[in-house]
Amino acid sequence: MAPDNGRHQYHVACEVGGTVTKMGLFSNAGSLVSSARWDTPDTPEEIVNLIVREARGVSAAHDIRVKALMGVGVSLPAAVDPSTLAIGRCDNIGNLEGFPLASVLGEELGCRIYLENDANSALRGEIRAGAAAGSRNAALVVVGTGVGAALCVDGRILSGSSGSVGEIGYMPFSHPATTLLAEGTHQLHSLLAGPALENLARSRRNSYPKTTAGADTNLRELFDLAANDPLGSAVLVHASGILASVVSMLASVADPDVIVLTGGVGSNPVLVNRCMSLCARGDRPPRRIAAGELGSLAGLYGLSDIVRSNYESARSTPSSIMEEEANDTTH
Repeated sequence: MAPDNGRHQYHVACEVGGTVTKMGLFSNAGSLVSSARWDTPDTPEEIVNLIVREARGVSAAHDIRVKALMGVGVSLPAAVDPSTLAIGRCDNIGNLEGFPLASVLGEELGCRIYLENDANSALRGEIRAGAAAGSRNAALVVVGTGVGAALCVDGRILSGSSGSVGEIGYMPFSHPATTLLAEGTHQLHSLLAGPALENLARSRRNSYPKTTAGADTNLRELFDLAANDPLGSAVLVHASGILASVVSMLASVADPDVIVLTGGVGSNPVLVNRCMSLCARGDRPPRRIAAGELGSLAGLYGLSDIVRSNYESARSTPSSIMEEEANDTTH
């Protein structure tokens, strides 16, 4: 039960991932009150239904009116235009590109909606209270169902003209030959994302008769086997070499204090340690590489920061807050 059922004491953050969707209720001080997770629905309409239902549910469970929330922040595995909130290409969720998610959610929930790219929100969270705490120049690479990046330069998360800064998964990437793959040029996500690595391992498994990995061995298990298993070692060498190249390029382009590695694949300690070792051998190694400290909650904390900072900015325009209060009804 909330200690005071007044306005604007809480807000909701929701990270829509390619595989899992997470939601958290935060206090106006930025403390996480509760969180939950579900499998990500297949369509934009189902995603709307999930967010609306669960935002209403968690608000009701804590005796909060939805329209009294400071706002709802939503992150997506896609570029989000900072001016129009238009959603760009999103291969991991069908038909999400161009879908008017912010306006639909605003109509359903009756409160302010904020959209952000998932890597940007994760970096913001890590800067707030994680591996990049206090840094004004930081980068993040997320490797999970897809591959993405985010940059903070002089205290500002970069978005670009259409919100596409950090959409490195679609970048053509030329790589040398590995024991898993011939030399060539592919989009980065097809070389490094979790599903791509697992598919590559399955397709090459018969080439490693001494492997102890089974057909259903997952990527985490393959990395754990790497020290003593030829297939696990090959997957680790392939993934770490490509990740180290990405990290080194970001270090050269942005000169960050720290590059944070996160995501279900990117934060794996075996992969992180080998990536660090490879980068340290370069002519200009990154200043610091670190695994994310907030884990799967990084994006939620970053979204909380976005909602709170935008709300404080709105408070500097009293008419906007007064108009909200004049139009307030229970939702």
